[in-house]
Amino acid sequence: MTNFDVPDIDHHLERLQAEVTAVFDCPELQQCRYDLRAVLMHTGLPGRKQIYSYVQDVEGVWWKTVDHEVVDVPEETVLTDPTGLHLGAGPYLLFYSRHLTYEQLREPLIWPKLYSVNFLRQFYSHMNALLS
Repeated sequence: MTNFDVPDIDHHLERLQAEVTAVFDCPELQQCRYDLRAVLMHTGLPGRKQIYSYVQDVEGVWWKTVDHEVVDVPEETVLTDPTGLHLGAGPYLLFYSRHLTYEQLREPLIWPKLYSVNFLRQFYSHMNALLS
């Protein structure tokens, strides 16, 4: 026996959906556009292949990576993958980036000198430790 009738639940859902729409329906949020770039998924099961990812490349192609296997998939697959949801898992980390034009996506990425110098310093330090 349930405490709610279906019409009561439907009414409650409609009210919540209206509240969510109102929260995101403001000009300030609409000025900043972001694009989904990657999704980390969990199947909800222990063991191998329980975690996999979807990553979008600069051409807009989505790639699914499970261990060492990489295959291209349609965007619809990324947005509707139900894996793990029935176990309280599923998508657990979404990566977004500021919206970039086609031309901006192809511009060379220049790392700040601070990062590249620190990386090289750590890399050579690690290599020296391995060779010693």
